[in-house]
Amino acid sequence: MKSWAKQTGFTIVELLIVIVVIGILAAITIVAYNGIQQRGRDSDRKSGISTIQKALELYHADNGGYPTCVANVTYIAGGARGSCITDGAGFIGSLAPKYIQKVPQDPTGTGDFRYFYVYGSKKMSDTTYSASSDDNYIIGVHFESQGGPYVGSWSPQNYNFIAGSSN
Repeated sequence: MKSWAKQTGFTIVELLIVIVVIGILAAITIVAYNGIQQRGRDSDRKSGISTIQKALELYHADNGGYPTCVANVTYIAGGARGSCITDGAGFIGSLAPKYIQKVPQDPTGTGDFRYFYVYGSKKMSDTTYSASSDDNYIIGVHFESQGGPYVGSWSPQNYNFIAGSSN
């Protein structure tokens, strides 16, 4: 008489179900991790804007006005007097090293995400800005984790203008 021993193990269906569940969990983890990295870099960008703004206010207190760019890289729509970006030559060069040791650079180190400084322009609302003959400026940056209300004519990027002069 032949006896069949009961075999133990997993069926192919059970193995496939486990593999699919592990794949889904891995995908969720990767997506969540990428969002955390983007928000972290955006936090660094906000800190950089704050640092630049403090240096600009110190400069204004000493010189009676805000600095112009060493080299006007571009002009924006609306008649602003001048603008420059951090990867352009001489981005607010007159701030360093007296008012700020080093002008902050974007954490990614690419041209897609950069600080943007405009002098002679004033933030009017969350979605508008205007040229101003007054002593004003705005600073913007493109965030990875959110789009900006501004689409600049100088670039296809959306900028979030998050700082400006108090005038």
